[in-house]
Amino acid sequence: MARDREKIAWLAGWTLGAFWHLVAGFALIAWQLSVQAAIVFLIWGLTTYMIFGHPPWRHPDRTMWKMSVPIVILITLNTAWVFWVFTTLDRADVSPLHYVMLYVYLFPMWATRYRTWNDGPPAAPAIYEAEPVPTDKESTSAENEDCNQDESP
Repeated sequence: MARDREKIAWLAGWTLGAFWHLVAGFALIAWQLSVQAAIVFLIWGLTTYMIFGHPPWRHPDRTMWKMSVPIVILITLNTAWVFWVFTTLDRADVSPLHYVMLYVYLFPMWATRYRTWNDGPPAAPAIYEAEPVPTDKESTSAENEDCNQDESP
């Protein structure tokens, strides 16, 4: 119950990351490219299986980056396939820089690195442990005291 937000973040984050493949698959069906759409749906199904079938709380001792690798590979493969299908349809020149967008999927692996589910929730950053900033009332009363001391005869 205490880690429900992390579970939702894992499931929703990866699912929404792969959601646009469904949209691309339906667009391919609308253009009567059923074989290409079937490949998109197959890879999307494998991705969804990895997201929901092998979440980190079912394998609590495995590091998060190892849990993310198959998902990232499947999403990258599907993204490259969709790019290739759409660029051959339009006969557009695609720069290799277009594929740099795929690096976005590598962020979760970097952000979690060697953390496992058994490590517990991540600790709060040190910025939250700093001393509290004085409120307006405290700062104005301190300023008033300084002003009164300056007016001594």
